[in-house]
Amino acid sequence: MSWLVTLKFNGDLQQQGFHVTLEVAQDGRYPTFSEDGVLPPNPTLVTHLTEWQRYYADLTSSARALKPGVIQVDGFIHPLLDHCSESAKQLEKIFRQWLKTSSFQELERQLCQMLIPKNMIRVLIRSTDQQLHALPWHLWSFIEEYPNAEIAIGSPRFKGSTQNRTSTSLNAVNVLAVLGNGENIDVKTDHRLLNQLPGAKIKLLVEPTHQELSDQLYDRPWDILFFAGHSHTLAEGQGIIQLNADTVLSIDDLKYGMKRAIANGLQLAIFNSCSGLGLAHALAELQLPQMIVMRQAVPDPVAHTFLKYFLEAFSQGTSLYLAEREARERLQGIETQYPYATWLPIIYQNPAAPPLMWQKRQDANKHPPVRETEDRNIARPSLPRPRKPIGFSRQLVSRIVAISLLSSLTIMGIRWSGLLQPWELSHYDQMLRWRSPELPDSRILIVGANEADLRQYGHPLPDDVLAELLETLEEYQPNAIGLDIIRDQPVLSKDGSSGYQALTHQFQTNPNLITGCAFGSQNLEAIAPPPQSPLEQIGFLNLHKDSRKRTVRRHLLSHKLPSPSICNTYYSFPLQLLGRYINNSDGRLTIDVTPGLDWQITDTVRDRSVVFRRLSARSGGYQNFEAGGNQSLINYRLASNLASQVSVRDVLEGKVDSSWIKDRIVLIGVVASSIQDDHATPIGQLRGVQLHAQVLSQFLSAIEDNRPLIRWLPQWFDFLVVLQSTLVGAFSLIGMQKELSSINIKINLLFIISFGFYIFIIYSISNLILKKYGLWLPVIPSILSILITACIIRVINNRNFLDQLSTLFREK
Repeated sequence: MSWLVTLKFNGDLQQQGFHVTLEVAQDGRYPTFSEDGVLPPNPTLVTHLTEWQRYYADLTSSARALKPGVIQVDGFIHPLLDHCSESAKQLEKIFRQWLKTSSFQELERQLCQMLIPKNMIRVLIRSTDQQLHALPWHLWSFIEEYPNAEIAIGSPRFKGSTQNRTSTSLNAVNVLAVLGNGENIDVKTDHRLLNQLPGAKIKLLVEPTHQELSDQLYDRPWDILFFAGHSHTLAEGQGIIQLNADTVLSIDDLKYGMKRAIANGLQLAIFNSCSGLGLAHALAELQLPQMIVMRQAVPDPVAHTFLKYFLEAFSQGTSLYLAEREARERLQGIETQYPYATWLPIIYQNPAAPPLMWQKRQDANKHPPVRETEDRNIARPSLPRPRKPIGFSRQLVSRIVAISLLSSLTIMGIRWSGLLQPWELSHYDQMLRWRSPELPDSRILIVGANEADLRQYGHPLPDDVLAELLETLEEYQPNAIGLDIIRDQPVLSKDGSSGYQALTHQFQTNPNLITGCAFGSQNLEAIAPPPQSPLEQIGFLNLHKDSRKRTVRRHLLSHKLPSPSICNTYYSFPLQLLGRYINNSDGRLTIDVTPGLDWQITDTVRDRSVVFRRLSARSGGYQNFEAGGNQSLINYRLASNLASQVSVRDVLEGKVDSSWIKDRIVLIGVVASSIQDDHATPIGQLRGVQLHAQVLSQFLSAIEDNRPLIRWLPQWFDFLVVLQSTLVGAFSLIGMQKELSSINIKINLLFIISFGFYIFIIYSISNLILKKYGLWLPVIPSILSILITACIIRVINNRNFLDQLSTLFREK
């Protein structure tokens, strides 16, 4: 059995890291497994990759030739090779450590559980990051431990095949062999090795002109394009080849001829030449099915050895992937003379193209299908009789429908009373924790006062420290600054000096600064904002906690002031920061209130709107809570670090890169564990500043990244979902019991197994829908309704059930 393992990398290696999606499928079929993970950014890995490439390039000449691997002068080895070797060891070490990140390790663990070493496995790395393509993926432990697996790279963007060749044109494999400029390299050996291919028709072009090559691409259908000669990938990523002493071409120069050749059936291009990744990227844009290229400069002996072993294996029926792996691994025998030869070959694959097999292509017409008139006397194996479908009597169907309706109404009535709310909220929290990790939000920076800051500056942070911090941050031009620190009265520094005047100056003159206050049921419980802060730059910091376990699941965006308050703002702290972000968007974003009193953000450039739907008295699993004000559910971002975080001292001492601050929303708060500000959330304990960052990230991600908000269905629609789930579950459970009734299992064991399987399906579907679409389904009511319905039907339908039950008790 042959498998395709796809790893999609979204992000970059240097700064953002990668959101990784693993998909597993049998070759030629849709994926049967998908899971997400995260790989963090690794600038150190980029540095060592670049360093190794530079040292390796220093060992090579401009031709397809490598300087001697060992250069001895007075008995000492040439230091350049030492540097290259040491750099490669460091690159390998850091690369392996990077792949041991817990999230990626979990993907690898699940992959190993699904597949066994004897499986034929194609592993496709899909990403736009060219640095990721240059990494030595063959060193991944999964590839080393699975002998029938091989790595290929590919682009996230691809199209299906548009080729118009038919199978009748594949009686022999047609190869267009192009031998480019042969100065300082041996391309004659490449030609000799190609001529040894069994059953291949080879057209040889030696140092052709541009027009000669173009004509051949147009005039005849080709299966394989082979090139040997000089090639190179320029700094900007463009690949070029040298046809002759006077002609250097890019793929763009051959675009129309290559398109014609691909449409006519070109399946594989082999560039047995230096630095071919740029060529592969360009040909991938033209939807060429498969390519084999060399990542770096390749010496003649390496190029010839690889070609020899690859053609031998491939022409004997070995798959393209395993033939390439065998040839790559056999290069290890010459690595003492030509270091890192096994690091050079790589397959570039169009994900839509089927894997290539030489023998299948040659034998496709040797054994045509036998017509029915020619084999009518041949004995055929008897086909199994179709199984009789599970039958439901009309009486049983009516019972199932009636009982399902009654149990659904009963459960929804219990839910209406609020008795199911604790269960539903606990399940909701669990679904949020089950989601895949996400990348940090690069639009937010947290400046957190840690224990070292408090020891140095004191607690609360003095006015002069805050004033200097705000002034320093403003120099880097942040989009907005949120001060998540209550400052309703002056705070002197350790030496007794006051910075209150400087701080109030920041409150009065900084239009991008948002400060906070807290309201209460009485003014005695409220905390005032900074006295000099303008009203339009104040947001309340209050957090809504559910009574059970004091968990923060909801956020109050705005509310009406019931009476005059010292915290006299209508809007929350994150909402005010979002307002500053919108004001600084040059008119691209606008904020309004809908007729239903929901907040609506409109992106005029993308011509779409996001509505932050307010919670009503009965919303999803909430059936008994205080729904005052404009509240919304928080779609928590599951990430080890929601945003980049630095200390106060780092900012004041100039240790923070300006790119971390410019155009970002900066939140200032206290993260020191000695100061009590922890809050229970569905994803764990969070500090106050981190919780406000979660709410703000939810706003920004919904507007700019199309990340779903948490939504719920109307009560009547929830009832229909419960009823439908109950009907499907009841029919499925009764059907499975009927189907397996011949198995001698006592009383309810079969029922329990069937019920557990159906619960697993419901959990999986609801978790997927919440993750992809943000829709909170009534899972707990559905499960309870199915359980009640199935139990009642089983008791009524099975006349011997009570007798079996009484017998069991007598035996005990």
